[in-house]
Amino acid sequence: MLPRDVAVRFAHAAIQAIADEAGITVLHIKGPVVDATLRATRLSEPVEEGTSALRARISVDADVLVSPDQAGPLLEAMKRHGWQLAWDFDEGSLFAHAATLTHPHLAHVDIHRWFPGIEREPRAAFALLAAGARRIPLAEFPCLVPSDDAHRLILLLHAARSLDAGGRADVAELWTAASAEEQAAVRAVAERLDATVALAAAIDELESVRHRRSYRLWSALRRPGHTHRETLMGHLAAARPREIPTVLIRFLLLNKRRMDRERGSRVGLVESLAGYRTWVARRVRSRR
Repeated sequence: MLPRDVAVRFAHAAIQAIADEAGITVLHIKGPVVDATLRATRLSEPVEEGTSALRARISVDADVLVSPDQAGPLLEAMKRHGWQLAWDFDEGSLFAHAATLTHPHLAHVDIHRWFPGIEREPRAAFALLAAGARRIPLAEFPCLVPSDDAHRLILLLHAARSLDAGGRADVAELWTAASAEEQAAVRAVAERLDATVALAAAIDELESVRHRRSYRLWSALRRPGHTHRETLMGHLAAARPREIPTVLIRFLLLNKRRMDRERGSRVGLVESLAGYRTWVARRVRSRR
């Protein structure tokens, strides 16, 4: 079995090769991309006596971003190359933004068809991100990554909904320790992508965007120990009227694939119905 960090890098390279073959544009984010770009200079600096060396980021999976109109074709292309779908887009968070695929020899992959916190129309947002992208070697294969400013923003948006799970450390490193010029550049990208609310949540400026529709959502997500119900109410407040039924259905939907996986076999209709009441009660009352 490959070491975890090697399996992640090879997964990135494999996705890029598959995407290139299929004519699909993908952007690699998070994980080893951060060390190869935003942290590369600091990681290469000599360690002064009496100080601790900067450690590489630990990642258990590979994350890529794709335009929503190419997400389906990418999943199908990956399946043809031995990947299996673990969770579909609608089976994860209420954002319904990512699908997870597994491989017998490589790290599993999260395919993002949009990124939570970016409120601009997803295809237009991806086009903006792709316009500033460049290729860097991952596992010695040229992989397409966002600009440093855009990637810094993406990482901060992710931190805004995981402040109690390592997000604060990312904010400290990627924002607090950033130069005024770097911060200004990130704010500019956030304006173009309509990601100012989530950015404000990450950098503790959320009250400055209290008037925005998505304020309640990001206020809930940044709160340690927020519940499923609080998350739902935030999503409903942020949703347009036509989106509300979809959000409710997604919230109450019994995750049949997860039940099958946890049991190790297919769960029948009777068992599904028996578990539904417990599932809904847990979604309403439990913490995330």
